[in-house]
Amino acid sequence: MPLGSTRSISVDVRTVSATNKRLADEVTEGRFRPDLSYRICVVTIHVPPLRARQGDAEALLWVFIAELNGRSRRRVTEVSRAAMEAVRSYDWPGNVRELHSVVEHAFVMGEGPTLELSHLPPEVRGEADEPERRPRAHEERRRILAALERHGGRRGAAAAALGMSRTTLWRKLAVHHIQ
Repeated sequence: MPLGSTRSISVDVRTVSATNKRLADEVTEGRFRPDLSYRICVVTIHVPPLRARQGDAEALLWVFIAELNGRSRRRVTEVSRAAMEAVRSYDWPGNVRELHSVVEHAFVMGEGPTLELSHLPPEVRGEADEPERRPRAHEERRRILAALERHGGRRGAAAAALGMSRTTLWRKLAVHHIQ
């Protein structure tokens, strides 16, 4: 019955739920209500983790690139061989959500039409941390400061000159602590 109404209406509702746990084990351990389990377990579909689905990471990478191409200034049209190999060989403990975040990271950190290995986070590149990024960060800092100087501190004009969005320039300023 809608709020404030005196008449009820019929609805047809379907619920889709997901978990990374075995629901039967959770019920046995007392962490999930058995009656609720019986109600929601009508059709069970087991989806293996991304690391167990050969080729899905690559296919999803292109789906996320297309999505981000549609809503950012950067247009990625190719992925370098090294970057693709890193995506294929990474274990993806965060599954599809992690892959989506990695593609967003690459869009922010890189420039141009090719997604490069250096645009990926260090864990996907197989590195514990980022010590070799410091020279690149220093060079990027120099380029951004020079563009800001040329354009009188106007971030939009500097970003356009560098081929990136204002948001990307702003994030890179924050990453490199440039004021």
